[in-house]
Amino acid sequence: MAELLVEFLCEEIPARMQEKATKDLAALFAEQLNARGLKFSSYKTYVTPRRLTIVLRDVPVRQGEVREEKRGPRVDAPSVAIEGFLQGLNITLADCEARETPKGTFLFVTISKPPQETVTLLPEIVSAVIDQFPWQKSMKWGLGGQTTWVRPCHSILCLFDHLPIDLQLRIPSLPHTTGHRFMSPSPVMVASETSYVENLQNAYVIVDAEARKQAIAQSIDVHLSQYGLALRQDLRLLDEVAGLVEWPHLILGNIDPLYMDLPEEILTTVMRNHQRYFTIENAQQKLAPFFLTIANIIPEDGGALIIRGNEHVLKARLSDAKFFWEDDQRKRLEQHAQGLDRLIFHAKLGTIADKMQRIEVLAEQLNQLMQMSLNSERIYLAARVIKADLTTQTVREFPELQGVIGFYLALKEGLGEDIALAIRGHYAPQGQDKAVAATPLAILMGLADKLDTLAGFFMIHEKPTGSKDPYALRRAALGIIRTVLENNLQAFDVDKILGIALLNYACPPGVSREDIAFELKVFMMERLRVYFKDKGYRHDIIEAAMAEESNIVVMIRKIESLQAFMQQEEALALTRSYKRASNILRQSGFVALTEIPLAKEEFVVPEEISLYVEIQSLAPRIETIISQKQQIDFASVFAELTNIAPTLDAFFEHVTVNAEDPHLRQMRLSLLAQVQDLFEQVLDFGKLEG
Repeated sequence: MAELLVEFLCEEIPARMQEKATKDLAALFAEQLNARGLKFSSYKTYVTPRRLTIVLRDVPVRQGEVREEKRGPRVDAPSVAIEGFLQGLNITLADCEARETPKGTFLFVTISKPPQETVTLLPEIVSAVIDQFPWQKSMKWGLGGQTTWVRPCHSILCLFDHLPIDLQLRIPSLPHTTGHRFMSPSPVMVASETSYVENLQNAYVIVDAEARKQAIAQSIDVHLSQYGLALRQDLRLLDEVAGLVEWPHLILGNIDPLYMDLPEEILTTVMRNHQRYFTIENAQQKLAPFFLTIANIIPEDGGALIIRGNEHVLKARLSDAKFFWEDDQRKRLEQHAQGLDRLIFHAKLGTIADKMQRIEVLAEQLNQLMQMSLNSERIYLAARVIKADLTTQTVREFPELQGVIGFYLALKEGLGEDIALAIRGHYAPQGQDKAVAATPLAILMGLADKLDTLAGFFMIHEKPTGSKDPYALRRAALGIIRTVLENNLQAFDVDKILGIALLNYACPPGVSREDIAFELKVFMMERLRVYFKDKGYRHDIIEAAMAEESNIVVMIRKIESLQAFMQQEEALALTRSYKRASNILRQSGFVALTEIPLAKEEFVVPEEISLYVEIQSLAPRIETIISQKQQIDFASVFAELTNIAPTLDAFFEHVTVNAEDPHLRQMRLSLLAQVQDLFEQVLDFGKLEG
């Protein structure tokens, strides 16, 4: 067994591609090695801006026996086809076997190939990895543009069993790697994974991405603690910066006090998104007048030139931001909103101004339907200004600050905190790990905005297809679901609310509004299934709870209670009893005869009398519980249903349902129908497994 190390040394790999590249590299090498019968025990990948490396451990130095099955033509194929197949593999017809397949009888042959030394297979393995690598974006270079990689690749280091291998590919194979581009550009000799990591470390390259992150985080903590400062945690930025440097060196710069009165989000957006600077807090967790950047070199002057250059760039950006911000404050939000009729929302759905008018109508309808009791004038004002900051210069320069700029402008104008929070919060949640809107007006405006978006795009038949969702409708649906559940909006009924949202649009010719409403509901229900599945709930429990239910809050309460109930021993027995009753009714073709009332005197067997009495006692208790609507205690319902299980089991054991007497048979089937109806008032037990 031997160690295989392959390094691709190239120009800078974009930080956003590095993590996926390591996974793709491992998958491709595993596929190529396994296809040749070369099993390995484990692997490790490394990535820096300039190199992508894999180490595979315990790789056989020689193939084992390689057997490959080939399928030939049909046994009744023309002789020319059969002869060509035999000659191509240098075999005879006696070497083949005829085998039946769903598509007919074909000739098959198993060919044994002589095992080869692994070192002779490495060129084709590495070449296949290069050719098949799924870069999101790649470049072609070299003579005739024959070579493809994310950026021009300078060399490949391939070590097998501690010896360098010349792969003789279009990319040169070298017996060494190279250190840091500026601080140690000379060759670095390596003979194993250990020496690879250690020797590159000595050449100012931390080849392990996680080690670079830890080095950055530790140096930041040590440096800032000296001044009583702390880093504002930003793991995504840490991941990105670690992908930009091979030898991280911390640089601390100053923010000009002239710009510290800007809204904090403007400062942090300029620093983080445009400059990749870390934000620093003081002991009061307020933004400190410093920024922190990570250089890829140890500067000879201690970083003075780098600091001066970065401070100059930051000052220029903040100067522009300050100008935009101050100029935007000269207008009221309603004046900014006047420009929304020039911003197209979608060619078929009108302008942003048109959307705001629809939101105003829909928000008031939702306010009444969900019994939120918000002031209509505040709803009207919020609807007029929630998108107003889209016309500001600040948002045009920093689009990620939409809603944030409107929030600050509303506060400065004195529109009230509820309006300001509605402007900011109606975009929430802006990511799976981000918070939803939490104030009543923000919740209302956010729901109205997202529902209008869904209704509009479904009305013009611009629905998500497969992996394509250009208008982020899945994200909008998830935002609605999270907002409803995390704020416990018990009056949110999917059927009613989607229907109301669609009423703001004219139905296209030849299309039924009911059909569009059905498609939109199916879409929302599928998003709910995905959401519940991601929360770890069983698929059969999800289906049982969602059947015939349109209230999202009730759904989750059913699911949570049912998930807990199904952990109990009684649940399986109860489910089996229900399914047995349902199967009997289905197989008998039972049709309820409502004109024949059930009476205790109609029954003759003690067990069916007991079941009748139990149903008469249980039915009103179940009805009382489920009449609470959104406040149903499903745990109590399941506990009540459990009480009928022993009686139902005794009925099945001692009572012949399909009696010879037609009237008695009808009575017994009617009794089981009442059992089924009792269960189905709660949920569809037929969808439960077990």
